Amino acid sequence: MYVPPQILCGTFHTVFDDKTSQAEVFSSSVEPILPHVLKGQNVSVFAYGPTGAGKTYTMLGMNSDPGIIPRVIQALFKAIDLEKTSPLKDGMSQPPQFQVTFSYMEIYNEKVHDLLVSSHQDLPIREDASHNIFVADLTEKSIDGFKPFMSHFEPAARN
Repeated sequence: MYVPPQILCGTFHTVFDDKTSQAEVFSSSVEPILPHVLKGQNVSVFAYGPTGAGKTYTMLGMNSDPGIIPRVIQALFKAIDLEKTSPLKDGMSQPPQFQVTFSYMEIYNEKVHDLLVSSHQDLPIREDASHNIFVADLTEKSIDGFKPFMSHFEPAARN
């Protein structure tokens, strides 16, 4: 069956130079979209560029200077804790409930690699009946804080 090509649009946000700090990248490009996550919306952040441009460093960082991924998780759980301890909003009888899951994948040479389970390589990208795009068989982990996240993320970052 022939499937005609699709045109997908996205927003090109920013180019950073090599003097931009990890904190500045996070606060200007990522932190503003975190409130959407708390409303149940999906968000994605991509680092794109040639080999050696700093994509991995920007996303992972180091223990002394965390990258986007650890900063997102810290900020997300801080925001969740704030939501849970804030006064109830109109019409709410109990604090909101949150479930956080994450997957960790890399697309390299047009192949999807599951970094949480190194044996899951070249995973197919699919579309469901509601036109939601997903990666079949991609591992998903439930987490309830930064430490549980790091217990999965640190080993996976070495894959």
